[in-house]
Amino acid sequence: MKQSKEFIWSYSDEPHATRRKLITTKYPEVKKLFGHCPRTKYKVAISVAIQILSIHLLRDASFWTKAFCCYTLSGSINHMMTLAMHELSHNLGHKRVVVNRLLGMVSERRLFWTVREQSLFTTRCA
Repeated sequence: MKQSKEFIWSYSDEPHATRRKLITTKYPEVKKLFGHCPRTKYKVAISVAIQILSIHLLRDASFWTKAFCCYTLSGSINHMMTLAMHELSHNLGHKRVVVNRLLGMVSERRLFWTVREQSLFTTRCA
């Protein structure tokens, strides 16, 4: 089988671990910032609740109101939730791995609700 020329194999250490080691050697006080953030689970829960509530509150709103809210409110929450999903994938949302996995599923699941509502909205308007 021919090896792809688009992908470069690297046999060096993982770059994040190497960089982390260099930073902690030079600045040992940074180690205090490592670990899970106890507020992440609340931020995920509140963000999911806001998006689900906004679907209900905006069901009879005009197109321009929905467009504005999608761009500002949902865009900001979606960006924050993708960052939360990344943190949860590194088990930084809670001390227990199971809770991180559950929070990750909840934060990903809300994408289904918002996309589903958007598709229902576009079919109603057509």
